Amino acid sequence: MKNLDKFLNKAELELLQGFSENESLMRVVKKVLLARVYENGTLQKGKDPEPYKNFALSYVNEDNPMKPQKVTNEEIGVRLRAAWEGILIIEEAFKEIEKYKKVAEEDPKENPAI
Repeated sequence: MKNLDKFLNKAELELLQGFSENESLMRVVKKVLLARVYENGTLQKGKDPEPYKNFALSYVNEDNPMKPQKVTNEEIGVRLRAAWEGILIIEEAFKEIEKYKKVAEEDPKENPAI
């Protein structure tokens, strides 16, 4: 039994299988979930750089309007570790979803000995 079978009903499992077989949709959803880490603060053609949006650098940027107060080095470490754990959780979830891909059944080959 796969882990998600424990709490998803048959209709949900069928939807999950369809999702797992749509590689383009899987990539899009994964990008959306990881956007805060993978996207913010990166340089892109045709876009102005916004380095303070990078989640890691925003913790130490004194001019960041989103940061309510001065953050200690320990707090920065805690936040970075939490972000890393979040990334790992998302990656593991997508690995679990991939287990629901329908395995293509091969036609049995004719036995030449028969």
